[in-house]
Amino acid sequence: MKIRRLAILLALLALCSCNGKAPQTTDTPTTSEEITEQLHDGFVEPPYLSSFYDIIKNNAEGSHTELYILSTLEADFRSHQNIDSSVTASVAPYYIRIKELSDGSFIMVYNEVKNGDGVRMLTSADGVNWGGYATVFQPTETKKYANPEVIVLANGDLLCCAAWRITPDYLTNNSKGGIEIKRSTDNGKTWSEAQNVSTGLAWEPYFLQLRSGEVQLYWTNTTRYNLPGGNNTSTGTALLRSYDNGVTWTGNPKIPYSGQVVAKQATEYYDHVQFYTDQMPVAVELQNGTIALALESRLDRDGNCYVTMAYSPDNWSVNIPKNGEGPADKQENMNRGGGPYLAQFPSGETVLKYSYSTIFNLKLGDPEARVFTKNALKFDDMKNFSSFELLSNGHTVICSGGAPYTDEKGAECFTVCTQRVNLNHALFLAEQEVTVDGNGAEWKNNGEALFVGSKSQAQMSVRFARSGEGLGVLIDRLDYDITSEDSSTVRIALPHNKLSYIEITVKGDGSHKAFMIADGEHRDITVQCAVTNFGKPDNVEDTDEGMLIELLIPSEYLPESISVCPALYNKDTGKAGTYDQPEWNYETVNTTWYPLK
Repeated sequence: MKIRRLAILLALLALCSCNGKAPQTTDTPTTSEEITEQLHDGFVEPPYLSSFYDIIKNNAEGSHTELYILSTLEADFRSHQNIDSSVTASVAPYYIRIKELSDGSFIMVYNEVKNGDGVRMLTSADGVNWGGYATVFQPTETKKYANPEVIVLANGDLLCCAAWRITPDYLTNNSKGGIEIKRSTDNGKTWSEAQNVSTGLAWEPYFLQLRSGEVQLYWTNTTRYNLPGGNNTSTGTALLRSYDNGVTWTGNPKIPYSGQVVAKQATEYYDHVQFYTDQMPVAVELQNGTIALALESRLDRDGNCYVTMAYSPDNWSVNIPKNGEGPADKQENMNRGGGPYLAQFPSGETVLKYSYSTIFNLKLGDPEARVFTKNALKFDDMKNFSSFELLSNGHTVICSGGAPYTDEKGAECFTVCTQRVNLNHALFLAEQEVTVDGNGAEWKNNGEALFVGSKSQAQMSVRFARSGEGLGVLIDRLDYDITSEDSSTVRIALPHNKLSYIEITVKGDGSHKAFMIADGEHRDITVQCAVTNFGKPDNVEDTDEGMLIELLIPSEYLPESISVCPALYNKDTGKAGTYDQPEWNYETVNTTWYPLK
């Protein structure tokens, strides 16, 4: 290998950009240091920027079962998007569900209108660019569909279900409703004829496939009473099972309400009728084998809703009778809110979504889905009946919901809104040699990263590695507008107290400073730093790509146990500056920082 100035490589580097694609500008990357040429049949591998989604690799199952307490969620500001009626072919798409398919593409299903006339779908290769509008369940003048849900089975087939009802008969006849299922064997390009699997008024069906292969269909089991004070509904959660990938199901679709009831909670006793709740079910088979069931509990006719969690270690071996309640293992009415959604990251953390005052809330939980954080990420443009999908990278959920607006005639309309949220947690340190040259070639197999990027278009992925000389750090900062006021920071906790730490900050112009504060004493330290700029700082005439920052912190400064806190400052031209660090990773409390193991 040879050492040369990067200037010799400009012609080659013009090919380089984020994800290794040709840049959208005429700027060429510039570096602050000499770089080491990587020779491959005479070709020099240039530096390139990577996004968090290109870097991150799945953790082993349960890897953070004992480490979840310091895990957090971080929204991706850049990923926020609105999908309007020119794509959805509806001015009021509602009850949006997104699923990642086995080939990495995506499908979105939704009500055509708020209360569900028919069920429509879109497809996307990347979860960003949507199209391919089609109908899955076509309504008729009297038969309507709502509340679609999709599952990708272990064999790659798709099942899509929807609740059906005959209007207006279902208002007075509980048998004029049910659930139908369609199958696709080609990722939604075509669908089978509908199969009715349940009769009896139903809403909000949800699929789960267990590790055994059994497919389960949960739904809100609804009984409607016509009382002097008006129509009122009593609910619970029922279940059907399939042992052949959804070809046949337990229960009898010719007999109303033939599903197994697995969750019910008594509420009001009104006009000689006992009412029940526990509805809108979403189930997960946890890594410990328990099925966790997230439910909405509507406690009265005024619509006061709470989130309830129910659990079954034995796959719902007990059937709840008509006048009974259950199951025995339950956390009833945990917090205000409704419309829950639940998943478990491969690393062990659980994630719970619910809506409160129509605002989307997202919380992390323990591996048993029993204890959830007090803090929640909130999105006010994803209203009721929103959801999320856990992606195959094991670190990301894509959230979806309806952003409401009023048209010129005063009608309520919705725009589909999506945004990605990433999991930050303890990292497992790789052992590797680190060459501080602003190239980062030796990091390509390092798939452990922290994400920062919830406040502005600038975002960064931060990786760490243990080398013989100290702690290596690689920061991929994506930034459309690099300015000299921008900065990227890494802090390392020192054991003296919660206010003691090492800090290295790199500015947009490539300059850096490094110091440590221990017991209130400040002193500068020396670290190795190299920066490659993909753009020209303070140049308003171009669109930049970002910065690649490589650091090496000598071992002499490092504590035995390392915890880190990344942060960035973004000052786009003509705009106010924005400070950004991971949620609940408090700058002044280093005991909340992420451990490096």
